[in-house]
Amino acid sequence: MVLRQAGRGILLALMVVVFAAAAHAASREAVLARFEKGWPQALKSLQLDETRNYVVLVQVPPGAPLDARTSDTVRQTLGKRVFRANRIGHVAMAWQCDGRKGMAGQTGENSKQALIMALTGWGMTPLLSTFTDGHMQMQDAIKAKHARILKKGHGNVLALEVSRQTCNRMKDFLVRYVTHPNEPWRNFGLLHDPAKFEGGGCVSFGMAMAEHGGLLAGLKPAYSRTTKVYDGILGRKSRAPKSTVPYTGLATSREDVVHIPFNRMLRTPHYDRPVIGEIRFIDPELVFAAIAGVRSAAGANNQWHAERLLKTEDGTVKRAYLAGRKWAEHYRNFEIVDPEGISAVVINR
Repeated sequence: MVLRQAGRGILLALMVVVFAAAAHAASREAVLARFEKGWPQALKSLQLDETRNYVVLVQVPPGAPLDARTSDTVRQTLGKRVFRANRIGHVAMAWQCDGRKGMAGQTGENSKQALIMALTGWGMTPLLSTFTDGHMQMQDAIKAKHARILKKGHGNVLALEVSRQTCNRMKDFLVRYVTHPNEPWRNFGLLHDPAKFEGGGCVSFGMAMAEHGGLLAGLKPAYSRTTKVYDGILGRKSRAPKSTVPYTGLATSREDVVHIPFNRMLRTPHYDRPVIGEIRFIDPELVFAAIAGVRSAAGANNQWHAERLLKTEDGTVKRAYLAGRKWAEHYRNFEIVDPEGISAVVINR
């Protein structure tokens, strides 16, 4: 009798586990169905072997390199691109797993809050702030303006053939991110870590997905940047634009309002001021450099990319470039797809 009851208990427990697993699988598939509606037209020229699994990184760089070594080098290079909104840049990840194509990216700051803040005296605070109107992108991760840039070969498309398990590991991270109770996808900002489900920017989220998919895996230190922040550049107002949480991490003034005119922010050097702290983030220019290193190892035409690389004397760009090249040298089977167009580097197993 006791054994029979114990057997029933075990059977019931197994049934609960089976039903829970089935419910989880159904939930996972429902989330992925939102993202797996194919690729945008910009990636159609890849024409990857449908029987193989790939993860694909897509980067559209900013219109001009942004030197983020210090807040003053940001100031010096920011003026070259601040009004070129069509070239802010973007990063997204695509995949082909078990014959299903999908794409995901994170975006936010949908009402140009950062520009509004800069123009109304916030100084460089908007660059470090969080915008809570973040949302996930699917096929729309590559917009028409991005597609035109990619078609010129002025971007990066890097595809890596992976195992089915690795491909699904990346997709599992996406599902966890989208369904996390903290809703990290709402928090769009430079300083968040997507791997910790804090939120992220388009670059940091894209690179978190890439890491889970084995693409440029282990290179995060090479494309991360520590930036010195000088005193007197972070403005503050009594009210911020809607869906904005202003950065206060390095505030040095107790005043409710610290007004920094836009023109003064761009024109006044501040490298002779005290350093009030450092921030660390994933730098899109170093990501660009790492992929340029991969392209070099693959034998791709790198002329435009070499000219586009950020020029600094601190060695960070060179280290990122060499890290990308060393990562690529573990592979032997490279293919350059659409060399006169998007010039995608495809790494096959």
